[in-house]
Amino acid sequence: MSQRMDDQHIEFLITRKLSGEAKPEEQAQLEAWICFSEQNRKNFEQIRRIWKNSKRPISSQDVQRALSNVKTTIQKEERHIPKKRLLQRWMQAAAVIAMPLLLALGWYLGNKSIHSVELYSELIAPEGQVAESILADGTHVWLNAGSSLRYDPSFQGNQRNVELIGEGYFKVSKNPEKPFVLKTSKLQVKVLGTSFNVRAYPDENHTEAVLEEGAIEMRLIDYPNQAPVKIKPGESAVYNSEKRNIQIQETDTYLHTAWRDRKFVFKDADLKTIIYHLERFYKVRFHLKNEAMGETHFRGTFEYDQNILDALEAIEQTTSIRFRVEGRDIWME
Repeated sequence: MSQRMDDQHIEFLITRKLSGEAKPEEQAQLEAWICFSEQNRKNFEQIRRIWKNSKRPISSQDVQRALSNVKTTIQKEERHIPKKRLLQRWMQAAAVIAMPLLLALGWYLGNKSIHSVELYSELIAPEGQVAESILADGTHVWLNAGSSLRYDPSFQGNQRNVELIGEGYFKVSKNPEKPFVLKTSKLQVKVLGTSFNVRAYPDENHTEAVLEEGAIEMRLIDYPNQAPVKIKPGESAVYNSEKRNIQIQETDTYLHTAWRDRKFVFKDADLKTIIYHLERFYKVRFHLKNEAMGETHFRGTFEYDQNILDALEAIEQTTSIRFRVEGRDIWME
């Protein structure tokens, strides 16, 4: 559970807990958040006491009246507020409402629309870091460095839709009645319950899906009428946006998912592939003496926590290649 879980989702979980409607996975998420810090525990206990001491139950009519009051407060400003900031302004204006009602309002906002405004949460993995979180449906998510995931925290509708930029690994909670659908700029991946990895960085001309267990279906967003491509465990599917084709082949899945353990793992990889990943992660520039050098093959493991010099020395020890560093430029000879 990531300590960076957004306030909206915490509010959702607390409301579900105090109203007696929390599912087991929601209960587990909230308990993990409470146990993460003493301040979280104190905040929860304070809210629980206020809720318990409320003089009367909160009804849907209370929520409607609160919404009407809040709407009147911000009606003049609403047209000028960007969608992504609208919820924040509503919650600021609602600060005068009693805490139990405020929590109920948060639950209401998470499950109703306000003038067709769509409310989303976003999980972000900063450069050089791996982010981890559990979504409201129990799906476990890891994001690689420089990646983001956008989603509706309440998963309304008949699908659990998420949008990925970058690379993510997903252990999807099974729910046959509500499939999990992941979208990138090029592909749509549909699952019922499975573990898989998707790599879809905007500056790369290919999108890759790797399946560890279960089953997934892939569709090209630009060709929605085409039959979906099905992938079996132990296979990878790579869509090349220039050639507009999908290639499926067997693969060692750990080579694609070791980043969850904060590792680069290379097995007989050529140097140009290795330096591509190192450039992205460490924000450096490599310069090869000649193109043939890029075909040199290497096998090894680099930890995310190591610095770039550790990686370079590992390459130097197992090949005839030497390097020199000038600022953020690395010359290999």
